[in-house]
Amino acid sequence: NASGLTQEKIDALADGDVLRHLIVNMPSVDATDFAALTSSRLFDRTMTNVDAAIAAGFRTQIVVNGVGADQQRNLLQITDR
Repeated sequence: NASGLTQEKIDALADGDVLRHLIVNMPSVDATDFAALTSSRLFDRTMTNVDAAIAAGFRTQIVVNGVGADQQRNLLQITDR
């Protein structure tokens, strides 16, 4: 996921002209669901980093895990964001 991505890393990747596309595992755009699915409290950091990568011009693909209705709901929430 993008929790380890920092603004400094985004800037370095953009300046280096090495990477143009990011693939991010984002199980949910709901902080509670995210925490339950990942056992992590890094939702806000992850979303900030994804937004920063997009703002820096990286084409960003969000991979949504899940099954059935939960997957559909998560995909719609991410798309709406």
